[in-house]
Amino acid sequence: MEHGTPLVPVFCFGQILYRFCFSITRVQMVEARLETLPELSRAIRFTPICFWGVFGSPLPYRQPMDVVVGKPIEVSKTLQPSNEEIAKLHGQFVEALKDLFERHKARVGYSDLQLNIL
Repeated sequence: MEHGTPLVPVFCFGQILYRFCFSITRVQMVEARLETLPELSRAIRFTPICFWGVFGSPLPYRQPMDVVVGKPIEVSKTLQPSNEEIAKLHGQFVEALKDLFERHKARVGYSDLQLNIL
């Protein structure tokens, strides 16, 4: 908003298929008495990652992805935007993203997919 640059909603269908590593959020570590992976990571000073891509590497398997781009949302230049202005623009962006998702999901093969924005 400070620069007045338009926001462009973009959604990528199929990126979940590109997962080639995982992170465990809850791991019961009886021996070390650690309950979560973040605690283990802090204790050993790095985060263990398991890959399952091409030949067990971090290179993902080839999967099709469909990227859809919406119409730009014009943003008026405001040097110090208020919280209400930010919330209004955020709401416009979320609605544009939802509309983009709903308009294209059936065409790219995800008609039963539901978008949840947290």
